[in-house]
Amino acid sequence: MIIVKIWGGLGNQLFQYSFGKCLSLKYNTPLKLDLQFNNQSTKKTKRDFGLKNFNLDLKIATISEIHTFKYFNSGILSRIERKAVQQMPALNKNMIIEKPFVHIDPKNLKNNCYYDGYWQSEKYFKPIAGILRKELNLDLDLDLKNQQFMRHIDSCESVSLHIRRGDYVSKIPGQNTYKICGMDYYQQAIQYFKEKLTDAVFYVFSDDMEWARANFTGDQFIMVDHNPDQPHIDLQLMSSCKHHIIANSSFSWWAAWLNDFKDKKVISPKSWFNNPNTDLLATNMLIPKAWIKL
Repeated sequence: MIIVKIWGGLGNQLFQYSFGKCLSLKYNTPLKLDLQFNNQSTKKTKRDFGLKNFNLDLKIATISEIHTFKYFNSGILSRIERKAVQQMPALNKNMIIEKPFVHIDPKNLKNNCYYDGYWQSEKYFKPIAGILRKELNLDLDLDLKNQQFMRHIDSCESVSLHIRRGDYVSKIPGQNTYKICGMDYYQQAIQYFKEKLTDAVFYVFSDDMEWARANFTGDQFIMVDHNPDQPHIDLQLMSSCKHHIIANSSFSWWAAWLNDFKDKKVISPKSWFNNPNTDLLATNMLIPKAWIKL
């Protein structure tokens, strides 16, 4: 049995599920999810269990199953256990805690283990990319307005443009950790597509639409702001675009990755994190080689 801790927003949850799914298929063993994540701290953005919106056969780990691999389920003792095992893995060889920005060779990932981390690299699930793209195809029963958006996206040279500000600006952990993609980045990316495509149309997705409207004006920009609290619908619209300008965000990373248009172009910021000592390592893990870094 493989147990994977699920936490963070939808993009992070997709990384965690895909990581676990690949291991479960490799070892022909059940994948179970630990949903005891706690985002109630005022320092964190509250999250929902976004995977429930996909047509997935999700199995939730029981407390007794979690106890098979770790001693504590929640509270300060659980945090102490996590930190200790992260620093000294020999303390519990059936519990693997990802260290920040350190890639674990997939060959060293084993069966009968509890996994806690972000697992933000397609290297962890590239062997089952085709399976995941089929599994994670939302194909939702869209309302009339989203159907209209989808038809327009399909009919034009559509480029999704994602702006992540929100907790990167308003929450201290985000401010300390993540860079903010500025207008220089977006202007370069937009210019690239204007030179490559005839009549490119940019679909703008953001958690700060006021900022987006103030900075992206003109008929070529279409604001997608009608799906509040429904990130899975925005993900379907975004992934249906032919090309992508992503932010330093796992959400738009997944929108671009799920797009199976054979001629797609994806532009990503080359720098995601404030700490220069870890930024290069992290982005080398995160960004597929075929994507363009600006």
